[in-house]
Amino acid sequence: MKYPFSKEATEYVKALGFSIQDLEKEEFKPILDRAEERVKEALLGKREVRRPLREEIEILSFPVSIIMTSAMNNQVVKRRFADFEAKRITEWLKEENCENLIKVAKSFNWRIRALRGEIFALHFVDYLKNAVNFNEAKWKLVNRVLSNGEVRLSKNDVARLLEEEVRKYIENKLNVKLDIELPEALNERVEKLTQIASKEVKRFKLEETPKELNQEAFPPCIKNLYQSVTKGLRVSHIGRFTLTSFLLNIGLKPEEVI
Repeated sequence: MKYPFSKEATEYVKALGFSIQDLEKEEFKPILDRAEERVKEALLGKREVRRPLREEIEILSFPVSIIMTSAMNNQVVKRRFADFEAKRITEWLKEENCENLIKVAKSFNWRIRALRGEIFALHFVDYLKNAVNFNEAKWKLVNRVLSNGEVRLSKNDVARLLEEEVRKYIENKLNVKLDIELPEALNERVEKLTQIASKEVKRFKLEETPKELNQEAFPPCIKNLYQSVTKGLRVSHIGRFTLTSFLLNIGLKPEEVI
């Protein structure tokens, strides 16, 4: 249950009947403290050395830290937090056995299976959804072993791709509009974090998502279709349909494809 995006963690929080207004109660102070600490760690780019906390505090502090970060209403801070939390989870993923790693991957509906040793086979669409924005040559599809529509990956490769999946998951959570009144105890901490962010935001060195797709990660046929369309060349109806279906499958929004 240590992964805050897991079905088990979500059901656990629901079963508690946890309300944002509960944070005004003294017994919930450790959750507020940990949530504030998570956001502060992301802003400063370093983790605090501390004794392990109870699992329920870690689980409950995640949605609270999401609310805190969202309330700051700063896109750079949101990206920073999502990136930092995703990297934290990657450290855990690298320590997982193959069975648990696949379980986490399938929570994002990945089509993945274990082969011999610590080698995995991942459907190429699930691969490209996350590798398409990686610029290193090793992530280009032409540099991968591809068999029957599946990409061969090491355990560390799977963990890195899951990091990107988790980052996008957190960013989506952060971009949901808050339509609740925050308790004073939470607002006070948001104000403190906003002050820290105002000092730190200028030195953030995030790896921004590329403004253009990394075409080198595309299969050769898709790359040719994409280049033809962007150059204004004539492309058959079936070619446009194939390209559109591919781009939607790797996560682009309809308005971005149009």
